[in-house]
Amino acid sequence: MQGCAWARSAAPRSSRTTVTATDTGIARHAVRVRALSEGGGEGAGSGRLAHWAGESNRTAAVNVRLDAFHCTLAKVRAVTPLQREMLAGRAAVAADDQFARWIMHFANNRARHEATEVSVDWDSPAALPEGVRNAITHSFQRFELGEGGDGEHLLRKAARCSPAQQEALRLLVVEEQQHSELFARGLQHLGASTLPGHWSDRVFTRLRRILGLRTELALFLAAEAVAMPYFVVLSRSGPDDVIRAVGTRIALDEEHHLAFQIDQLRLGFAATPPAGRALVFAVWWCVAVGAGTVLAIDHRAALRACGLAPRSYWGSALRSFRRAAAAALG
Repeated sequence: MQGCAWARSAAPRSSRTTVTATDTGIARHAVRVRALSEGGGEGAGSGRLAHWAGESNRTAAVNVRLDAFHCTLAKVRAVTPLQREMLAGRAAVAADDQFARWIMHFANNRARHEATEVSVDWDSPAALPEGVRNAITHSFQRFELGEGGDGEHLLRKAARCSPAQQEALRLLVVEEQQHSELFARGLQHLGASTLPGHWSDRVFTRLRRILGLRTELALFLAAEAVAMPYFVVLSRSGPDDVIRAVGTRIALDEEHHLAFQIDQLRLGFAATPPAGRALVFAVWWCVAVGAGTVLAIDHRAALRACGLAPRSYWGSALRSFRRAAAAALG
């Protein structure tokens, strides 16, 4: 992939494109995640996770009409070079408009984050059984490392993208760094420290750095999609108010991050033929299965502390990824 040429020139396959989150959808996401955090016992937790997995795409999606694109890709290839250049320009304008809405979303998110964090008593003691404390501590230490990258290499790969896309990616990185800070505050609440490093984080970071922008975003989507059911159950049935608050804030953010990555990847895969997309999904699926398996094993004690069996989490994680990947591949 050369820079962001795919984001500038890929023409849509039809006259309608799905955009998976806008300001009109934010309120519904907030209500749904808050409802998860107010649920009942273990049975309710599993039921709500299944509901989330089945409803995520439908409740997050809104349609935006691109009135200039009534041609299929085959018809676009048949037009004159001048017409093709005009269509590509209109596609770039539509993509920039999409990223402008994401910039507005991330900007508005700051006030929501501040309101959420002010309501949390971060200094309250963590009166938890030792086993539960150790389980959540281990889990938060791993996630604090994974969310704490500076995004330098990702943003460098986006240097050829439009200014709107670069700014949206920069704001995404800022929110991911805030998640690292939230996990660190959760660890402080638990009386634990952050880890200086871990081999799994180093391997994942090196792998991302040798790949292109589209592939790196695809890896992010796989990792965040399989983690989403964990964040949701953490927000609903974490062992105390502070842990639930961390889960709620991150679950809400990550749902929008998944939608943003889907928007980005839809542009990247717009011109990929069906056979190519099938191959991409097969490889992507193997990555997601590996990531979900690692999380289920490494965080099994934290999952059980929140009332979710690792096997149940694993099934929810793969359903979450399958829906996100299907939306990204179109």
